[in-house]
Amino acid sequence: MAQHTETTLPPRQRRARRLLVAMTLVAVSVLATGALFRAVYDRFPNYQAIAAFPELKPEVRRGDLPLPLPSLRSLVEGRTGEATADAIAEYYAAERDSLALIFNETDDQRLRGLLAMYMVHLAVPYAPIEEFPADLVDYVRAPAADCGVYTAYTLQVGQALGLTGRSVLIDMGNHATSEFLIGERWEIFDATFNMWVDQSVESLYTGAQRLYRTFYSPITDPLARPTLSPDEIDWYRLRGELLQWGLSIYPVPISISGP
Repeated sequence: MAQHTETTLPPRQRRARRLLVAMTLVAVSVLATGALFRAVYDRFPNYQAIAAFPELKPEVRRGDLPLPLPSLRSLVEGRTGEATADAIAEYYAAERDSLALIFNETDDQRLRGLLAMYMVHLAVPYAPIEEFPADLVDYVRAPAADCGVYTAYTLQVGQALGLTGRSVLIDMGNHATSEFLIGERWEIFDATFNMWVDQSVESLYTGAQRLYRTFYSPITDPLARPTLSPDEIDWYRLRGELLQWGLSIYPVPISISGP
């Protein structure tokens, strides 16, 4: 039987063969990429996204839905002093199993940190403040909060939940965030952006690989009527920039307050 080389085939058959080869290469590439991300997902099933490679711009999730949780105000309203911390701890103890399902998180310490971050973020809208809240009850009644306020009360709620935390000032105080000690590693729980990162700010600055999760924020929900619109503060860009620290963005030195 006669064998035809590429040059002896009719033009139409040559084009068909080249198209088949190209389609095969694309299919192999798609399958390989899918296998890679499936391997990542299988290892980290609770995480919504991964930012691990300097050449890739991480996509910051949109469309996160509100979680079915009581408000922080409903837990602490009418209480004072240590009673506010007791109310938070009692709620967690009673609802721990359901919270693990709601947050899709199996690590107990990280679950506590996510709860603190989420409840503090949802309690008060983001906007410039006129004065710093005096205590947690004052905070949940405040008309607005900025990154410093969010950080302070995330740490306070986390402490009520038994966590060890610290605050980090970034870029000469242009941003503040909170970190909790999860096992033997500090992790970011940023209540300003309602976003968790599995590294400390110091580790991000070294270019370390990082996993992250984002959660619902009223600032991105047109039905929530936020104090500031996403266009005014460019929420998605700011979330994305945090994830690029140490990869493509290098803020000035940080200041850590805490252990």
